[in-house]
Amino acid sequence: MGNKTFTMIVRHGSKSATTAYTLISSDYQTIKVDANTLINDLASKKYTVSNLDVQDGKLVGTNGALSRYTLIDDATGAVLGTSRAVILNRVEKNNKLVGYTVFTHTGTLAELNVADAVALCNKKLISNGKLRHIDSGDIVSAIGGNYPLRELKTSEAPKGTTTVDLLYFGSIVSADVKYFGAIVSCTSATEMSRLNSVLVDNNAKVVAKAVAVAGKDARDGLAMQRTGANSVFGVFSISILDKFIKSNAVLQNRLGNEIPVSVVKYGEDGTDEGTVKLNKQFKIVNAVQDNGSALDKKAQTYAKKLIEKFGNVKIK
Repeated sequence: MGNKTFTMIVRHGSKSATTAYTLISSDYQTIKVDANTLINDLASKKYTVSNLDVQDGKLVGTNGALSRYTLIDDATGAVLGTSRAVILNRVEKNNKLVGYTVFTHTGTLAELNVADAVALCNKKLISNGKLRHIDSGDIVSAIGGNYPLRELKTSEAPKGTTTVDLLYFGSIVSADVKYFGAIVSCTSATEMSRLNSVLVDNNAKVVAKAVAVAGKDARDGLAMQRTGANSVFGVFSISILDKFIKSNAVLQNRLGNEIPVSVVKYGEDGTDEGTVKLNKQFKIVNAVQDNGSALDKKAQTYAKKLIEKFGNVKIK
């Protein structure tokens, strides 16, 4: 990371303490650095962060107070308080400001024109910007210093590494839907933004099928949600997992060595579920006995189909 310049886009920790920060480079790659390491790195000039500095051994914001930046709960991945955008650079054409590259308040990367950035600023949704009136109209200017000129269009950025944290497989009886639950992240903010649009659409289709059978309460547990600086949790169709594997995404399971496979049945008398578990080598851990429930047997049949399909896939 030597001689690189980053921008801090998100804080991590709790309301009482910030323990880490997510930084983004000029080519839109993201890294998470714990606070003490960041202090030492900045003090030793290992790299620079455009909106951070060290004073008296503590991190301070140089383009907007640190409290203005989005805070992510390190335990849950949820946003604490208000999520705000961060302007990364400015875009000029014929020496005239025409827009900005922005890490948005929703956790995606976007190229915004001046009017859209001003609208965000008016809603107090920009961490490092203030409204400024010039002869040609309103613009967003930096609170401290200036935004750098864009070096790279978002479409030209490296794709980075995509990671799929595989949590479980599921199926709903009578819903004609089989899915997997996962946390998806990418070191490239541009690629994660592209993935996000695909995942939002796919998740909506899976949820719609589930709601048609189970009612609107099913939406709460299946709907997609942000779970960090630029990662999301949701349930997605098995075809999406196929695409991740073919694109050489990294598959992992951080919860342990077992991945639940469940079949759920919704009825007038409540919800029934059958479950078996796979290990990271795609082998069944707890085979169903002859006297097992019908749903457990369905789950085992589902697991065997997954083994046939993904048996050669490596999970970290």
